[in-house]
Amino acid sequence: MLSQIVSDGTGPFGVVERADLLDLAQQALSELEPEERDLILLRDSGGAPWEELADHFGLSGIHVARDRHARASAKLAAAIAGIRHRSVLNFLRIPSDGVGTESLHSVETCRR
Repeated sequence: MLSQIVSDGTGPFGVVERADLLDLAQQALSELEPEERDLILLRDSGGAPWEELADHFGLSGIHVARDRHARASAKLAAAIAGIRHRSVLNFLRIPSDGVGTESLHSVETCRR
């Protein structure tokens, strides 16, 4: 029952989940170069054909458009991973440089 409420986006949990995903996507897309962002949005959201993308961006062919899209997608995935990682560190209050073991001590205390 709960998985239905969350997955279909109609219940309160689903609405919150969709809002969180939208925020994550917007943050990650903002870390890309404008051309990378446009390429992903035109292809993945707009369904633009490869030929049209190659023409729009002045690329020599669809193989170049596919390659640029693959690289942009990899950067987007890395941006999402980085945002999630920072969010977890913020939640746990652990500095990203790893300094500050007092938080780790409290985690160990909770495990006991």
